[in-house]
Amino acid sequence: MRPTMKEDLAGASRLMRQAERESGAPGAVVELVRNARRLVDRVSAYADQAPGFLTDDNARLTCIVGPVEGAMNATPAELNEALRAALVERIHELRDSTEQRREIGLYLRRRVHEQTF
Repeated sequence: MRPTMKEDLAGASRLMRQAERESGAPGAVVELVRNARRLVDRVSAYADQAPGFLTDDNARLTCIVGPVEGAMNATPAELNEALRAALVERIHELRDSTEQRREIGLYLRRRVHEQTF
């Protein structure tokens, strides 16, 4: 699909760089634009990492909650959303002392520490 997310982010960054240089706006406004551009650039850098993270996270979540409906036709992001919803349902179904609830807690703590983007 064109433009890609990376292309859209690059375009937004380019426009903000142009606004930084040519706007004639007060310094505070230029600084806000510069900070927004930096955020867009950071998100763009993370976009390269997202597919790998989602693929790994989806595999781990599937091991915990099992397959979800519509998984074959879903994008990695859609599948991740469905798996995380299934995880929330599973947590609500389990008693506090079950082994699977402890397994889920370990998974969530690991993901917080492993997440790179």
